[in-house]
Amino acid sequence: MEILPPEQHDLCRQTMLEIQKTGSGRGSNFTMQKPGSELVPIEFSAKFLNIQQQSVIQSVTRDISERLRTEHALRDSENKFHSITASAQDAILMMDNEGKISYWNAAAEKIFGYPPQEALGRLLHDLLAPERYLDEYRKGFSHFKETGEGPVIARRLSWLR
Repeated sequence: MEILPPEQHDLCRQTMLEIQKTGSGRGSNFTMQKPGSELVPIEFSAKFLNIQQQSVIQSVTRDISERLRTEHALRDSENKFHSITASAQDAILMMDNEGKISYWNAAAEKIFGYPPQEALGRLLHDLLAPERYLDEYRKGFSHFKETGEGPVIARRLSWLR
């Protein structure tokens, strides 16, 4: 416990006692002052082991600065994405590898008439493409999944039902 800040000693001790009693692991996050540096976020986890008939507690302390920075950047990026797509006048939709709708913005609802709860999870082309194109779409989508190529990639399309 010498590397832990004094205010974390009780938490560490409680964690160790809990692990010793229950045999289950537990993680705790806290900050630690490295010599000559600023506070660093740390993740502490430990587990109870029985090695050669001896009880041992194995603990791992890890600097999670980079993970937290990455999580923060991801949240910022997601917030920007949702702000942009929510205010867009164009329909913005995404589909997953199976062709199911995974994102549907407000403009898509306005343009196509389907609320998100009705569109999400449905096959994009079954919902939006005229029936006369569905066989061709299915063949083309299979080709696209294998090669990443297709005649309508990066093109704006318009069709009437």
